[in-house]
Amino acid sequence: MYLNLKILKKMSMLLIEDDEELQDNLYQTLSIFFKKVILAKNGIEAIEKLKSYKIDMIISDYVMPIMDGEKFCRYLRENNYNIPVTIISNYYEKEKLIKLIDLELTNYLLKPVSYDELIDCLKNMLKRIDKLS
Repeated sequence: MYLNLKILKKMSMLLIEDDEELQDNLYQTLSIFFKKVILAKNGIEAIEKLKSYKIDMIISDYVMPIMDGEKFCRYLRENNYNIPVTIISNYYEKEKLIKLIDLELTNYLLKPVSYDELIDCLKNMLKRIDKLS
């Protein structure tokens, strides 16, 4: 199945990352594809952004201060947000991954995220949106 990434130009991405350098790098790349990239530094900020913007996709760091990626994803699912979510992390820990299974994530990526991994991730997120509609 061929997915045209041009459709992303009509969509918004919520990027949740507390590392400013990584957030800036991902923002620069995602801005090429998306109509709007909204930034947050933790799950609490991200929840506020969800209330203010129409969000089509989310990429979230796992380990963050105040509210981490897992707690943020639990909030999403408990509040019936069916938005595709990808978690990014510095760590590949089986215990963390097992805790995420029921959250129906689209992807789990290890940092640093390569351009090709990001493109594959976006395609998977588009497939998920297609299945939900």
